[in-house]
Amino acid sequence: MYEKNDFFDGIEENNFDFLDFNFDDLDVFGENRTPIHLEQELKQDDEKLSTPSDLLSWIPSEQFDLFPILDSQSPPQVEHSSKKRKLNNMELQNRINSLEERRGKLHDEEKEELRRRKNALSQRRVRERAKQKIVGLENQAETLRTSIWETNKTIKELEVENNLLKKELSFLSSLAKTIQQISNNSSVQNYFFQSNPFENPSVTRSHDDNNSTRVSSDLIPMDSQFLTEDKSHYLYTENERAPYLVHFNNGKLYNYKNEVILDSRLLYVLDKNNNLYAVPSSYEWNHSWFFAGQPVKAAGFIETDNTGEVFLISNESGYYKPTMLQMLPTLRYFSQQIKLSQSPAKSTVVYESHDRANEGIILTYRLNDVARLNGAQDINNVLHKLMVMGKQSTKKTNVVSEGIKGYETKMYEDNSEVTLSRYGLGSQKT
Repeated sequence: MYEKNDFFDGIEENNFDFLDFNFDDLDVFGENRTPIHLEQELKQDDEKLSTPSDLLSWIPSEQFDLFPILDSQSPPQVEHSSKKRKLNNMELQNRINSLEERRGKLHDEEKEELRRRKNALSQRRVRERAKQKIVGLENQAETLRTSIWETNKTIKELEVENNLLKKELSFLSSLAKTIQQISNNSSVQNYFFQSNPFENPSVTRSHDDNNSTRVSSDLIPMDSQFLTEDKSHYLYTENERAPYLVHFNNGKLYNYKNEVILDSRLLYVLDKNNNLYAVPSSYEWNHSWFFAGQPVKAAGFIETDNTGEVFLISNESGYYKPTMLQMLPTLRYFSQQIKLSQSPAKSTVVYESHDRANEGIILTYRLNDVARLNGAQDINNVLHKLMVMGKQSTKKTNVVSEGIKGYETKMYEDNSEVTLSRYGLGSQKT
C-alpha cells in the first residue's frame, strides 16, 4: 500500500492544474457519467435486486483497490484537459487575431467606400454645376442671338433707308452743283423758267452745230502719250482677263465667282462685245492694262451700294478719255442691265461726265435722261442749253461742289487741270 505522502510523489507543482477541471460529469473512477448512463445502470440494478441476506453474505474481494487512480503517476484525463485548454487558448488567440485583422480590413474598406462615395458626390455636384453653367450660357447665347437678329434687322432697315437717302442726296447734290454752275450770271428762277434741256433736245439748235463734237468710231483708242508706257502689266489673253470679268444680274453687279460686289468703286473697261472687266479703284491699275493698250468701247468708274446695285457711272479715264457721245452706246447698255425703266427708285442712277474736267467742270446727269439721247446733235443741244442758261464757259472764278459724296471738284482761276480727291485714296492715275 502507499505511504503517507506516496500520493503526491512524482507530481510536479505545475501539474496541479487538473484541480481546476470540472468533475461534475465524472464518476469516482474518472469516467464520464451522463444521466443516460445512470438511468441504464439503475435499470440493471433493478433487475438484480439484492436482499439483505445477500448484502450480508457479500465478501469484498481482496484484490479490490480503493484507490485505483493512484496506480498511474499522471492521470490521463487531467493531462488531456490541460493540453486541450492550451489548444483552446491558442485557437482563441488565433481567432482574436483573425478578427482583429478582419476588423482592420473592414475599416479600410469602409474608409475606401467612404472616399469613393465622397468622390462620386463631388463629381455629381461638379456635373450639376457644369450643367447649370451650360444652361445659363445657352440662355445667354439665345438672348445674344435674338439681340443680334434684331440688330441685323434694324441695320438692314437702316441700310435700305440709307441707300434711298444716298441716292436722293446724290441726285440733289448733282442738281445743286449744276445749279451753282449755271447760276453765276443767271438766277435760279430763270433756270427753272427755261425748258428742260433733256425734253425734246432737238428743238433748240446749237449756234455752233458745224463745230459740234465729231462722231467717233465704235471703239476708243488709247491716248498716244501713253504708247510708251511700261507693258509688263498688260493682259493679252482672255484667260488672263477672266478673273476680272464682271456681269449684271437682276440689276446687281457680280464678280467672276458669282458674288455680289457690295459698296465698291470699280475701275472698268467695256470691250466691243459688251464684256465688262473691273478691279477695285484701290488697286494700282490702269485702264490700258486690260486690253494691252488696244481700243475699247468704254472706260471709267462704276460705284455700287451695299446691296450691289449701281448708283454711279462715269467716263473718267485719263488713258482713253471717252466723250459723252462715245459713251452713249455704253450708257444705253448699262441702263438696260440696271433696268431703270422697271424701278422708279433706280431713276436716280447718275452718269458723271468728265468731258470738261480739264476746265474744272464735271457735269452730272440722270442716266435715264442721257440714255434717251440719239446722238451728237442731241448732246450738243443739251450742252448748249446748259451753257446758255449758266454761261459756264465765261466764268473763271473758283467753283467748289461736292457733287457725288466723296468728290471734290475745283476750278482754279488760271483754268489749270482739275484736282480730284476720292474717299481718301488720293489722286487716281488712269
